[in-house]
Amino acid sequence: MSAIMVQSRVKLAVVLALVAALAGLVLFLIHRHLIRPLEMMDEALSALRAGAPVKPFAPAAMREIGAVEGAIGQLREVMHENEKARQQLIFPATTDDLTGMFNRRHCMALAEEEVKRAQRYDRPVCVTMADLDFFKQVNDRYGHAVGDLVLTSISELLTKTLRQSDCACRYGGEKLAFLLSETSLVEAHRLAERLRHRVAKNPLQLSDGVCLPITLSRGLAGRQPRIADDVPQASR
Repeated sequence: MSAIMVQSRVKLAVVLALVAALAGLVLFLIHRHLIRPLEMMDEALSALRAGAPVKPFAPAAMREIGAVEGAIGQLREVMHENEKARQQLIFPATTDDLTGMFNRRHCMALAEEEVKRAQRYDRPVCVTMADLDFFKQVNDRYGHAVGDLVLTSISELLTKTLRQSDCACRYGGEKLAFLLSETSLVEAHRLAERLRHRVAKNPLQLSDGVCLPITLSRGLAGRQPRIADDVPQASR
């Protein structure tokens, strides 16, 4: 009787072990082929909502999961193409074709938003306007192609000089504008002088050997926090 009981216990233990192994295998397969793909889909959808890149899915074993992953992949491609199309529409609407700087309309919109933000939080903001000196004479003497070359070279020089937070635009013709957020009048004056000196120190070398000096005149105005109301609101 005791031997039979021992054999029964052994058989029961073996059966329980087999059941546990089978249950573990089933859970592993469910996690690998169902739960994990669903988690990856959720991560992909969250990334799409945030505009972040989505990693491609590994091939799924289940047909239904694969179909859903394929649909998400198609959605990712459609959103990517839509974003490219949106950027292609935004760029010409906000950018000057010749210089690559922002155009007047976009600069005015940015300035309006920045002034509102500065007023709301009582923060400083400055605007600098600059004119290229004797630009009409350059066009009349050397032609508009050289005038365009002057503008493009100035744009490249200013882009390297300005801070990343500054906004530069071609306001019209030879007129340029710079939106300087979180900048006091003293800091804006220092930056404007640095721009003016750098432009003056970099004359344009023409193909025929002519060295064309370039200078600009500038003015600035700004909004200062209320605690600095005694600071002059404009400088030339």
